[in-house]
This record gives sequence, structure tokens and C-alpha cells, in this order.
Amino acid sequence: MWLFTHQLKEKFALLAPRAPLRADNGGYGWIDVKSDKWNLFEEFSTAATKLNEQIPTWLKMVGLAENSVLNIMGFSQGAALAYVYTLMYPERIEKVACLAGFLPKNTETVLTPSRLSGKSFFIAHGTRDEIVPINFARQAAKYLQEAGAQVLYCEDEIGHKLSATCFGEINRFFNSPD
Repeated sequence: MWLFTHQLKEKFALLAPRAPLRADNGGYGWIDVKSDKWNLFEEFSTAATKLNEQIPTWLKMVGLAENSVLNIMGFSQGAALAYVYTLMYPERIEKVACLAGFLPKNTETVLTPSRLSGKSFFIAHGTRDEIVPINFARQAAKYLQEAGAQVLYCEDEIGHKLSATCFGEINRFFNSPD
């Protein structure tokens, strides 16, 4: 995630926890992937709870109050975790960037009207993503808006990564005052 931070303003303190599980592709994941790849909300909620337990310690390490409001960002499975974390702890979150990610199965059951009022989401996805289909991002944007969130959506002809166009948009998203 460090790649996405070089244009952020000085007001940000960056916490970038690496997911704890080794993935088959050499990367890391937040949960074990099931055979169908699209795990349940409840499976991600366990990881979100563990992450939330660590946040006060991290905030203290960088000199911020335990009740500080956060902006979060995740890529792929990390984006799924960002969605779940925000739904579980909406009072902790102001802005969320979800890059090449997906809403876990059953998320729509907790996406009630106005649950995400006052929250801003940035969703970026590639139309040629061979790992997470583009319709997952389009569906996420729709569900989030129905739950009261403001959504900035960036779609580009690229695979499972962030395009240069969307990269510029993510920096504008986090650096904007609202």
C-alpha cells in the first residue's frame, strides 16, 4: 500500500498492516480463500475484529488519540476487509478506498439504508480484471449508495491492478477536504 501514499498530504499518519496469511500467489491474505473465492461477510468480520483490536495501539504509537477517525484503503481481499470493517465500525471511518476488491457474500444483509451516511468511498477497478470481475465493483457502488454513502467510482481498461487514471483520482479523493 505504500505505493499509493507518496502524494498524500502531511496530515496523514500511515498504518499499513500486512495481512497475516500467505497466499498461493506469493502475496498475503486476510482470510483463507474458499474454493469459490468469495467468502462470507462473517469470515471477514473475524479479521476486522482483530484489526480493530490493534488500532488503538497503533494510534498511540504515532501519537494520535484512540478515538481518532480513520481513512482506510485496501486492495483485492484488503478492499473486502475495508468494506467489512467500515460496516462493523462506521463511527471509526471517514473515507474508504477499495481497489480491485469485492463485497463479501452476505454483505447486503447489513447494508441498511443510511448505515453509511456521511461516509465517502472511492472504488477503482479494471474492466479486464481476471481475478475479481468488474461487475463486483459496479454492484458494490450500487449497494453503498443505497446505504447512504457517497461513492466516487473509477473504472479503466486494466487487469487486477490500479490504472494511472485511477491512481490520480485516489490521491484527489484522500486529499479533498470533504
